[in-house]
Amino acid sequence: MQHAILGNAYRKVLTIQVIVVVAFALIALIWSGQFASVSAVSGGFIIIAGNLAYAIVARSSKVDAKSGNQVLLRHVLAELAKIVIVVGLMSGAFVSGKFDAVWLVAALGVALLGHGLSLLLSK
Repeated sequence: MQHAILGNAYRKVLTIQVIVVVAFALIALIWSGQFASVSAVSGGFIIIAGNLAYAIVARSSKVDAKSGNQVLLRHVLAELAKIVIVVGLMSGAFVSGKFDAVWLVAALGVALLGHGLSLLLSK
């Protein structure tokens, strides 16, 4: 049986997060200009990249018909991959210094809220 790279739940979460981040970037563009908008996109896509890494590592082909310990280990590894990517990208953003910190951090929060929104819209 062929498995998709991303399951439907992961795909839905990522799609909603992309939509929310793009909408937030448009608000940043209107309110504070291009620099703020690019910062918002960067911040949002840091979270999306981490969630994408999680989805790939914890995909169903890696956890179907496995023992409980193997499933737990796969999800722990997925969470570690997500943390490494988010911390690495955030470090890169802060080291570059070419961002508007308020919009970048706000977009991080908005992208995280997009995950919760996807849970509300899952019905």
